[in-house]
Amino acid sequence: MNNMESNQSCRKTRGSYPLTAAVLLAVSSSVAYILMRRNNNKIYSEKWKEYDECGI
Repeated sequence: MNNMESNQSCRKTRGSYPLTAAVLLAVSSSVAYILMRRNNNKIYSEKWKEYDECGI
């Protein structure tokens, strides 16, 4: 019985790896998107800042 219980717990652990990887991928992708979006907005604002100062 002990070997069977050990084998089942090993299966549960192995089954959680893909889920953990998927969660980490989703979180890291979200953070990367937010940082990229923030950087693009900053560049856009700096680009049009000169035109706003001119009154156009």
